[in-house]
Amino acid sequence: MSVQSAEVRTATTNPLQPLAPDEVRRTAQILREQRQLDEQVRFVTVSLHEPDKREVLDHDRNGGPVPERAAFVVLYDRGHQRTVEAVVSLTSGDVTSWQVVEDVQPSVMLEEFFSAEEITRADPRWQEAMRKRGVTDFSLAMIDPWAAGYDIDDPAGRRLLRPLTFVRSREDDNGYARPVEGLVVLLDMDRMEVIDVRDHGVVPLPPKAGNYAPELMFDDDNRPAFTTLRDDVKPLEITQRKGRASPSTGTR
Repeated sequence: MSVQSAEVRTATTNPLQPLAPDEVRRTAQILREQRQLDEQVRFVTVSLHEPDKREVLDHDRNGGPVPERAAFVVLYDRGHQRTVEAVVSLTSGDVTSWQVVEDVQPSVMLEEFFSAEEITRADPRWQEAMRKRGVTDFSLAMIDPWAAGYDIDDPAGRRLLRPLTFVRSREDDNGYARPVEGLVVLLDMDRMEVIDVRDHGVVPLPPKAGNYAPELMFDDDNRPAFTTLRDDVKPLEITQRKGRASPSTGTR
């Protein structure tokens, strides 16, 4: 069935209602069919493309027609290293805007977070730096990828991440309590590889884990810090007696 059929129309009458899951799926389908997207293109964000305020007010106050329902999409084409902003009309089933945005990078995607961890852990230079710090169980390393920013002179305009490394003392430990100082890694996420590892010298890891869960907290002699827990804490209750605000008028 063509995505340009009447089924792409939304059932909501609130022009500012966030996109429903089926509307997100329709948006992706329309783009794949009309722009012939290949496997290198990633959907970064899919959100509501808000209609003009005058149309919203006319619908809300004067009973005017429901404004066009549309989605705003940010895509990243890894094969061509470019960012695209698109608008898809869910009312007509058409891609109404397609714009390549030069010299920008979209936000880091979830799959890139996971890939960055795997790539970093597998790099021999990173592994050697961790061994110098006494860490041999790399599964305890928590790798936190961050965008590299614009302080790097990179005329190629690559998609760069700069992950930070932390070390847990156990699998369910608070990793942020024990940062690995002086170890800087640079990743190219288009090529999925480590392009630079710089070790500025070993700084001893913090000796204590920074856990807040009672069962994971220990004293200086490595004994449980808490043997009993309070059982007299009163329940927290949150109520909204007059109900929620109306999404269209703001009244109760």
